[in-house]
Amino acid sequence: MTKISMFTVDAFSKHLFQGNTCAVCILDDWFPDIMLQNIASQNLFSETAFIVQRDGMNPELRWFTVSEEVDFCGYGTLSAGAVYLTHVKPTAPEVIFETRKFGSVRAFRQGEVFQFEVSATPLAPMTSDTKVLAALPGASPQKMFQSQQGNLVIVYDREKDVAHMKPHFEDLMANGYYGYILTSPGQETDYTFRYFSPRKTNVWEDPVNGSSHAFLAPYWSDVLEKTSLKAQSASLRGGEVYATLKENGQVQIGGYVTLYAESLLHLPTLN
Repeated sequence: MTKISMFTVDAFSKHLFQGNTCAVCILDDWFPDIMLQNIASQNLFSETAFIVQRDGMNPELRWFTVSEEVDFCGYGTLSAGAVYLTHVKPTAPEVIFETRKFGSVRAFRQGEVFQFEVSATPLAPMTSDTKVLAALPGASPQKMFQSQQGNLVIVYDREKDVAHMKPHFEDLMANGYYGYILTSPGQETDYTFRYFSPRKTNVWEDPVNGSSHAFLAPYWSDVLEKTSLKAQSASLRGGEVYATLKENGQVQIGGYVTLYAESLLHLPTLN
């Protein structure tokens, strides 16, 4: 029998039962993909992150949903960085994770806030998609954009337009975009947002999406004329994201990460 450590955390929140729940597993070497997928499927969280330590080398990082491996996960990276820098290398100020398809990702801490760094990506303006709007009853949005990954970003006037939205999910997802991000100016924060996409997870709404701030933060930075921003997720669980635009074109995306459980997985020995 093989035993591995797993940490369950709530990312983008300083309080338990808020933010986005992620499991982080610490491995000595990679298991077969089927084992990694079975662990993620058993966890039933939107994402499970796996870290493999290498002597004298940067640790490797992968992310699995309940159904498949993904190329990148923002909140999974934040969670992995927090676990690694708290429980694996507590004296290290930062860690560089090596990933299979996203390249190197830097995670670090600033006080009690953990952060990761990605390149800022642009949004392309587009005309309103009437089929999408039909699945989003309520206030009419200001603008629509599309991200490089294929997310549809829909900008509203007021925070309550986003917070009170009750999408017709099956109609919304039938339109074929990668995901749907609703955003608006915030009342107590710089901007608010929600993210809908069950394509690679087991939930309609991602409680606090992290990677989308690679383009949300630059957009709101231009609108608000500031480079350090605070965003609020208007999902049921809520959560807060801190984003900073750097002169080198990078976006630092951060938040609090709260430990919920530390456990030991008992797995069959692999020959």
